[in-house]
Amino acid sequence: MDGSIYSGFDRKLERDLESNIFDAPKITARLALNEEVLREAWTVRHAAYAAQGLIVPNETGMLRDDWDFSPATRVIVIYKDGDPVATARTSLYAPQSGIEGADAVPSMAMFESEIPSIYQTLPYDDGFARVIDISRLGRHPSLGTDCEPVFAMYRMISYLVLHYKADALISAVQRHHIPFYRRMGYRQVAEPKAHPRLNLAAALMACVRPKDGHLRESIPVLGLVAESDSNYAGFIRGDLVPVFGTGTSPAELNGTFGGRMVGVRGGSRARQERSAALPQQSDMSVAA
Repeated sequence: MDGSIYSGFDRKLERDLESNIFDAPKITARLALNEEVLREAWTVRHAAYAAQGLIVPNETGMLRDDWDFSPATRVIVIYKDGDPVATARTSLYAPQSGIEGADAVPSMAMFESEIPSIYQTLPYDDGFARVIDISRLGRHPSLGTDCEPVFAMYRMISYLVLHYKADALISAVQRHHIPFYRRMGYRQVAEPKAHPRLNLAAALMACVRPKDGHLRESIPVLGLVAESDSNYAGFIRGDLVPVFGTGTSPAELNGTFGGRMVGVRGGSRARQERSAALPQQSDMSVAA
C-alpha cells in the first residue's frame, strides 16, 4: 500500500467495519479503460502521493507511468458522490502464458529476482500460474481517514482476482502497513528496499492459494464477491457500477475483511466469530 493510507488506518478501519458505516449508494467504481478515466486516476494518485511526501508535485497534477498502458494492467477508480476519490492498479504476472505485457510487473523494479522465484513455487491448475501485483493505491487526501474508498478498492480488486483466476497476490508495502497485510493473509517474503521513483522503502508481501484450494481461502475478503454478482460483468467491461449496492446481499457484507466482521455491530456474536474468521497464513516457501 504505497499511497495515502495513514498509519492510523488499521484502527479506524476496525471501528468502521464493526459499526457498519458503509454508505452503499454513494460508492461506485469503474475500470479506467480510456484516457478520460485514466486521468481521473492519475489526478487522485498525484494528490495522494504528494500529500504524503512520496513525490515532488508536478505541474500537470497527475502521476502516471508506462505500466498504466500495459495490456496486462487494469487501473481502478473509486467514486464517492460521483467524485473520484481513490485508485488502485493491478498487473498480471504470468510469463509462461504468452499474454502480452504479463512478463513483468511494477514491483519488479524493487524485487526483480524475488518475484520470479515466488512464481516458480506456485500451485496452478490451468497450464500456468497467475500472479496479480497490486500497486499505486491512493486515497485523495481530502477524505482524511475515510475507510469506505479503501474497502471499495479491495472489493473491486477481488473481482479482478476472479477474472484472472489468480493463484497469488503480491504487493510492495511500506513497513508500517505490514501488520494490516498480515491480517489479510499475506506474509512478508522480502525485506524493504528503496523504491526507484517514490520517496519510500517497501517490503514485498505475498499471499498464495492453498495447493488444493482457491486464493479466497487465504484472503477472506475475496469471499465477499462472486462472478454471479450482477455488477461483475459490467465492472470488467468498464461500466460504472455500485460497489456495495446491486448484487451485494446482507450476507455478503457480513463476511470478513482482515478477520473483522462487516455489517455486524459489535457484541458477543462479532467477538465469537472474529477468531474463527482470522485469515490463514499461506505455507509457501520462497527463494529470495
